[in-house]
Amino acid sequence: MKCLLLVTTDKGQEIAGTITLTNGKVTAVPEKGFENAVNSVMSEPNYDIDHFVSLKDDPVGWLNALPKQYNGSYFRALLVDDTRAEDCTKAGTLRLQ
Repeated sequence: MKCLLLVTTDKGQEIAGTITLTNGKVTAVPEKGFENAVNSVMSEPNYDIDHFVSLKDDPVGWLNALPKQYNGSYFRALLVDDTRAEDCTKAGTLRLQ
């Protein structure tokens, strides 16, 4: 399970970092210049419908709640399948259809 953190810059939509859940462990890989933003996301609980979800207590729920928590025009989270995440990460940018 992967989540892309996206920012809007003068170049368009760019990937700020990738958060991945593998075997119950969540890891984050920030892009250069976005380390603080990604670290901030990793340190906060997420709000999911009617309750907070912490990374420590529920990694899957926390990752699934990211798009609900971060859904702004300039900074947002997008859950993607592994193939799409790999393609987007290589390109460094993301074009949404």
